Amino acid sequence: PDGDIIREFHASINEIQDQDSRFTGNSAAVRRRMINKMWIFSHGLATLVCANLMTDDSADYILDSLNDFGSALVAAEISRAVEGG
Repeated sequence: PDGDIIREFHASINEIQDQDSRFTGNSAAVRRRMINKMWIFSHGLATLVCANLMTDDSADYILDSLNDFGSALVAAEISRAVEGG
């Protein structure tokens, strides 16, 4: 059912990230944590757009929001790794 599609999507994203040299320095647990946080953020944003609760739902704003969050998330994980957390 629907859960199978989501699991397949996550497996595909995990595989891509595992092969991406920008992320191979991170443990599998860190890579999975980043994917899960991005999943939560992107679906929360999509929910807000679908519910017409965004004052700006343009493609540019949405892409900027995803990029900003993704960049902040990666920076936070790098900082956490440097600090030993």
